[in-house]
Amino acid sequence: MSSLTDEWQLKINENSIKYIIDISNFDKKIKTFRTGREIYSKDFKIGRSTVRVKIFPGGNCAENKSYVSAFLQNRSTWRIKARATFSIHNSNVERSSEETYLQGDGDDGDNWGFVQ
Repeated sequence: MSSLTDEWQLKINENSIKYIIDISNFDKKIKTFRTGREIYSKDFKIGRSTVRVKIFPGGNCAENKSYVSAFLQNRSTWRIKARATFSIHNSNVERSSEETYLQGDGDDGDNWGFVQ
């Protein structure tokens, strides 16, 4: 569903980037997207690794339906070590992680992120 987004990437260094995803009418999508329906970014590279962001405006499961869920997904065929910060523009919502390992299998590798 990356057609619902505009995306930009700012390379910080070889293994670090800032990736910006603009989802039009996001405030409306939070209220109208069914639980479990995702918006995902285009695949992008950090170093040699391929990842993408998955966002669930209505939560990723029934337990989290009152929250936005966001995940970083490893799309490479190897394990990566990652740290991420997710934030919503024009709000005071920001979540950061400790470094974690994500196993990759090419298409649907490990996901890591915030459910609430």
